Amino acid sequence: VTKCLWNEYGVQNISGIMNGYNGLSNPEAHEPLQLTLEVVREIHMKGGSIIKAARGGFDAEKICDNLVRLGITMLFLVGGDGTQFAGNLLYECARKRRLDVSIIGIPKSIDNDVLHF
Repeated sequence: VTKCLWNEYGVQNISGIMNGYNGLSNPEAHEPLQLTLEVVREIHMKGGSIIKAARGGFDAEKICDNLVRLGITMLFLVGGDGTQFAGNLLYECARKRRLDVSIIGIPKSIDNDVLHF
């Protein structure tokens, strides 16, 4: 996502939200990581996540408040069923508020539930 935004669209202010929805609910306690081409250059060669996946912390109203306060207009949600389900709830909350924000879900499995033969 970072490389595409940077190279194809010229977007260079990209923040990685730390600790999942916890970072959106309480960004002061989970400071975002500025993502650059240098930061993401070799992450595909490493396991885990540089922005630290986490469960919990979902509060759609608080997250919408923080999206506005932080000036976030595009939010990419990378994760599994729980992340995407909560993302839909967040979308509904943002839509009701008529927020100018795009919420994009990118499915990803991190549970080792894909069999290899």
